[in-house]
Amino acid sequence: GKSEQSPFARCGFSPDAAAVSADDSGDGGQADAGALELFGAVQALEATVSLSRVGAVETDLDSLLELIAKRGRALVDSRSLLLLAPEANHGLIAAALAGEISSDVKNQVVIQGNPILESARRDGLVQQVHGNILDFSRSGPLIASSALVVHLEHRGASQGYLVALESTGRENFTSDDELLFQSFASSASSSLATARDVERDRLRMAIKASEQERRRWAMELHDETLQDLGALKVMNEGALGRGDPETMRRSLESAAVQLEETINSLESLIQELRPATLDALGV
Repeated sequence: GKSEQSPFARCGFSPDAAAVSADDSGDGGQADAGALELFGAVQALEATVSLSRVGAVETDLDSLLELIAKRGRALVDSRSLLLLAPEANHGLIAAALAGEISSDVKNQVVIQGNPILESARRDGLVQQVHGNILDFSRSGPLIASSALVVHLEHRGASQGYLVALESTGRENFTSDDELLFQSFASSASSSLATARDVERDRLRMAIKASEQERRRWAMELHDETLQDLGALKVMNEGALGRGDPETMRRSLESAAVQLEETINSLESLIQELRPATLDALGV
């Protein structure tokens, strides 16, 4: 297929060429800074638009979490990035990782009451921090020389946090990195909210379908199996009450036929509940 061009290639713009042109103009410092600022702005736009496009079609939550972690890390050029996501029974967990961070951190629970996370959520802005960033339930403190932390929020609902650890080749992240990260977080929040809505809808539909099946099975058991067994009980009680051996023999023969039909009916219902193909596959 046709590879996707960057916005620079589509508009014929080159950051390197812009910097050279700025030096030739005699006003290299300001023009070069302007070119780099434009480069950063287009980077943010490209990452945001790209994520929005993918988020519109990618509704698998785990895949989307991994994608956000990878693209967020590349955008600010950090050594590692964590995506912390809320989970019903545990609070926040490390739901997705990218970069050099140990895979052991994946799915670990974040210790509650972290002041950095609380500040990011309260202020709604990227926090640049140093030292002990947060603590995990098993591996303990996560320490970094520099980190960017931003809260992911969509329409008042928390979608988690992005934590970028240590800028590659630089001592600290820049203010431009913070702006890029803030813009990217907004798009990531929207995509996550959409994916979670789809996931909830799928769960509701699955529960509804399951309830409908249970009602159908209950009706079949009541309308067929229970009524057949009830008729057998009445027929045998009647034969016993007469005390006639011939009547009892005919009743037992009839009961045997009816029991066989009931067994066949139950076997059909069990087959619907668990198809034989699952056993053949060893499931």
